[in-house]
Amino acid sequence: MNTISRQKDYLVGLALFAAVLAMVLLVHQFSQKPLITDQQGVSLLNFNTAKLI
Repeated sequence: MNTISRQKDYLVGLALFAAVLAMVLLVHQFSQKPLITDQQGVSLLNFNTAKLI
């Protein structure tokens, strides 16, 4: 019984983390601000996207 409740807690935590991550990504999409910046302030995310295209 104890391991099942622990697994459930883990899954709930994982779901919450995924939801927060999705929200952050959605906000990033709409705001178009750099999500990840290196020391020069260049968006690594945009850099990677530009490299793929």
